Amino acid sequence: MDDEAITIRLTRGQALVLADWLRRVPAQDPEGIVAEGAVRSPVHAISGLLDRTLNEVSLPDDGPRLEAAEEGVRAELHGAADEPGAGRDPEAATVRVGYRDAELDQRLSRGLDEVNFPATGTTAADQGALSVKAVDEEGELIGGLSAWTWGGLLGIEMLWVREESRGDGWGSRLLSAAEEAARERGCDRACVSSFTFQAPAFYQGHGYVETGRTLGVPGGAEDVHMFKSLSG
Repeated sequence: MDDEAITIRLTRGQALVLADWLRRVPAQDPEGIVAEGAVRSPVHAISGLLDRTLNEVSLPDDGPRLEAAEEGVRAELHGAADEPGAGRDPEAATVRVGYRDAELDQRLSRGLDEVNFPATGTTAADQGALSVKAVDEEGELIGGLSAWTWGGLLGIEMLWVREESRGDGWGSRLLSAAEEAARERGCDRACVSSFTFQAPAFYQGHGYVETGRTLGVPGGAEDVHMFKSLSG
């Protein structure tokens, strides 16, 4: 057997696309092909070489750079088509329906960011996650709040307090802590939605004003959308 090393020449774009693909292969390998030693060895060798060569591989969420590389490789494959989608057969496309797809979520998020950031004059640096939690003396969770911030807006996603601690003011404390943290990040407004069987009155009691409702929630309920200025 000839063990002489083989040199493969790739453009930087091809290398970046290959590095991204190799990073995702283990999660998409139900047959366990990569787990087989004879396959794993060259895959790791290629991955290691790309890691040493490309600084981009340490940035898996850098969507624009990866997207540009993918489009460049497609253009090379189809003869550098001038128009988006040129050289592709729409009849050959397929539509697949399934359950939660983390890879699809990530790809859709990157695609939407490419539209949302220019339209709003923001960047990824203007986005952030925010969480608040309260624990008792035994370290057990009393309640918590999760939210996001984006260009001066606080978006509250979830707020929950355990049953035995409800009525003790924990919801108000969690909400106030989140709003204060948001102000420290430069936020001057907040939004939240709450089903009619949850706590819209709670938020309204803290200065949130209804802006609309989504109908059709199971059980004949509605989703109440609310807004509050944090600058007052």
